[in-house]
Amino acid sequence: MVPLHVRISLRGELDDAVREELEGFVDRPLPGGQLLCGTVPDHAALLGVLQRLHLAGLVVEDVEHLHHVELEAGQAVARIQVGGSVADYLSEEFATAVCTESTRTTIEVRVPDQTAFFAVMSRLEALALQVLEVHCRLEVVPHH
Repeated sequence: MVPLHVRISLRGELDDAVREELEGFVDRPLPGGQLLCGTVPDHAALLGVLQRLHLAGLVVEDVEHLHHVELEAGQAVARIQVGGSVADYLSEEFATAVCTESTRTTIEVRVPDQTAFFAVMSRLEALALQVLEVHCRLEVVPHH
């Protein structure tokens, strides 16, 4: 059983009783809603969390599985979604990228810092690709 790291966007107000039931989740306010981040042991547990949110009258707008990737200190993974079926082309363009395809293409690229992230974004712009969505999460490692 592999734990799932998830981020859930909600519309509505998360009350204290539900917040207490969602042990291990951290919530942040968003305009008109909440953002929950946490870990569940498996898909069944995620379904239970989603059902509890639904029963509390909250609208689940987005559920994102945050893939756990082993990163070096200060490294990040950028997940970028572009319009069109261009996975083959982007796999050649970004040798370290993982691409999935439908009417949109998502690439995952390891970037050591913000400069590298902006270099990837600039390259996508130079390729005249429409960027639809960007997720970039920096792994922060405490200094000793």
